[in-house]
Amino acid sequence: MYAHLFVGVFLVYLPFVHGDVSWLDGGHLTAAAVELGVPHATGFPLFVICAHALTLVPFGSLAFKVALLSSLAVAGATTLVLGIARNNGA
Repeated sequence: MYAHLFVGVFLVYLPFVHGDVSWLDGGHLTAAAVELGVPHATGFPLFVICAHALTLVPFGSLAFKVALLSSLAVAGATTLVLGIARNNGA
């Protein structure tokens, strides 16, 4: 029902996905995704496992694939929040 919203948000966010490690990103999440490691105290286990799965896809740089997961997460969260708001009459 909200697939068009998910795709729309993802397509808006997609041009801003950086294809490499930038000065704002130390690369620790990308390194943890490749090695299935723990980036820091909280660990982000679900993110690391999903990012590791995306690192196995044969296109783009590792950093791009991990950033792509972040854009998918943003699209999913936005769709979820707007769907909840719409169903609650907000």
